[in-house]
Amino acid sequence: MEVIASDLISWQEKNGSWAYPGGHGDLSCTQFAILGLNAATKVGIQVPAQVWRDAIAGILLFGAQFDATSHLGTDTIKRTITGFKYRPNYTSGGTLSMTTAAIASIAVCLKQLGGKYPQKTRKEIKRTVAEGMAWINHNFTVARNYGFSSHHFYTLYGIERVGVAYGSHLGEHDWYNNGATFLIDAQNQDGHWDNDSHLTDTAFALIFLKRAPAAAAVTGGKQ
Repeated sequence: MEVIASDLISWQEKNGSWAYPGGHGDLSCTQFAILGLNAATKVGIQVPAQVWRDAIAGILLFGAQFDATSHLGTDTIKRTITGFKYRPNYTSGGTLSMTTAAIASIAVCLKQLGGKYPQKTRKEIKRTVAEGMAWINHNFTVARNYGFSSHHFYTLYGIERVGVAYGSHLGEHDWYNNGATFLIDAQNQDGHWDNDSHLTDTAFALIFLKRAPAAAAVTGGKQ
């Protein structure tokens, strides 16, 4: 684990993100690098604070702000929300998989930093997280990866990570009950789940149902 953690640190791009070998930084590589380094710290491996600060700066590059309109009764509410993209130069308004990846990854970095980051950055991060959560609430669904045509079960995994980090509801949505109901109905007769591939989709489904990142995973009852 020390060797792998050292490699991950050395592979961090200058802008704070991570990439496939020879490629450009992307948000999913960045998410899993952060998850790997977070796991390393749990067994006592030291990761420099600058790595976490740079990672947050890198994640912010993937965000796209835009105005959204929602309706509450007879009231029309307009607000700025932020969706996240696979790569910074993509022209989309973000996808559910990448927005959950960004918000959950920022939560990991902030926990690792323990509040030790500049005031200016703190304000930007707070705003971005609030706008990202608003994007998730605005575009929430457990039926697909909003904004993209694939990676559905990876998206559910992202919803689970954000839900565990920020609470039982994402805005007005009961993420766990909605997702668990979908997964129970979607399970195949032989026990697996499938979309892109049997193994990874089944793993993502089980992680969601178990709420695996929670300090004490909950598999039944009410939250």
